[in-house]
Amino acid sequence: MTRQWIMKIALVLCALMQLVCSDNVGTGKSGLSLTVEDVSCTEVWLQISTRNSIHSRIVLTRDTVTLDTLILTTNEMTFVDDNLLPSHRYTYTARFMDGAMSSSVEIRTLDTTSHAISWSVDTLGDLGVIRDVWIFDRNDAIAVGEIYLRDSGGQIDMSQCYNAAKWNGKTWELMRVPFTGSCSAVMYPTIRAIYAFSENNIWFARGGSLVHYDGTNYYNDCSINSLLTGSINKLWGSSSSDLYAVGNNGLIAHYDGRSWSKQESGTNVDLNDIYGLDGSHVWAVGTEGDYSRSVILYYDGKSWNKLYEGSYYGFNSIWTERQTRIYITGDSGPYQLTVNDLVFHQLNTPARYVMYCVRGTGECDIFYTGQNSEITHFNGMTYHLYEDVQGMTEKNVWWQCIKVMNNSMIAGGSYYTGLYSAPVILRGYR
Repeated sequence: MTRQWIMKIALVLCALMQLVCSDNVGTGKSGLSLTVEDVSCTEVWLQISTRNSIHSRIVLTRDTVTLDTLILTTNEMTFVDDNLLPSHRYTYTARFMDGAMSSSVEIRTLDTTSHAISWSVDTLGDLGVIRDVWIFDRNDAIAVGEIYLRDSGGQIDMSQCYNAAKWNGKTWELMRVPFTGSCSAVMYPTIRAIYAFSENNIWFARGGSLVHYDGTNYYNDCSINSLLTGSINKLWGSSSSDLYAVGNNGLIAHYDGRSWSKQESGTNVDLNDIYGLDGSHVWAVGTEGDYSRSVILYYDGKSWNKLYEGSYYGFNSIWTERQTRIYITGDSGPYQLTVNDLVFHQLNTPARYVMYCVRGTGECDIFYTGQNSEITHFNGMTYHLYEDVQGMTEKNVWWQCIKVMNNSMIAGGSYYTGLYSAPVILRGYR
């Protein structure tokens, strides 16, 4: 090899080394990234990440306002900006203080939803309670529980139990969902929970067994019975081959489209509710009957783990639409839990009594139901207590459940009239 070629190779190597050194110092391996984790009506969650620039000073701005000067102690951190305007566009920029690099992202906050809802109350019988509801659209809904009527002599006929009712857009038709077969001793028992994937794929749960409706026939599924540690309280699923049942004494069972199998919950607390985003993000909550112990469980697609176990709160229901935070109702009030740091935030709603259920269509459209006819709505900025509902029901309904679908909502519970508790439905339309 000639001396000239050796010199050329050496020059190329030096140039390459200079580029590598420049990359380490400048914009390459120390890159800065700003991304959006979550957006609500008034808040945004931003993730700031770098490579090999821990302890660097980073300035974060919103439009022309400097929000904070941050020192990263890890490669990633989350920043929450609140008190924003709904349906408003913002530009966020993160930059190294020395100006070596910056990263920007534009977001638009969600719009609020209307508190204006037209409510109607339907009393379905003379004795009983509505324990769960499902709504397909404003003209198609199902309520489950126990419903008794008076006979011709004015007496409650306890031998005739209706355990469901179907709404057709005009009237409620009382139904008897049959629980027949060797694993169910009661033909028409009280139904505690309902979950539907379509009008031809509906699951009903009583305390100790399940029925599946395929659009034509009802099938009593006995494969869960040997797994039970107590009564089934709630159902949730991401698909017809990914369905969960939770219940007393820490019961969690999973259906894979063929059969039920037990999943270890790690607790013997009675589980009251379950909700998830998909098969790898599922939460369940529960409490002892005497409220001495409450739990929040989380399923990551592989196993259930305890997010919280303590001696207060009395969890009744859970709902979420994001991985970052969940909403919980309890006997001591409603809470928002941020998942990353496990911090409870008690929500300042106008409701004064125990809340039994929380459901919504998004973080700017959340409903809470509870005692004394209280229905509360969060529209992304403010809470509203529907006093007109309290007026319609004389403030003595305990709303056990609610389901929201687009601009329609159905709540169910029991209406106390004298010595009897009558089953009652609340229909709401925007």
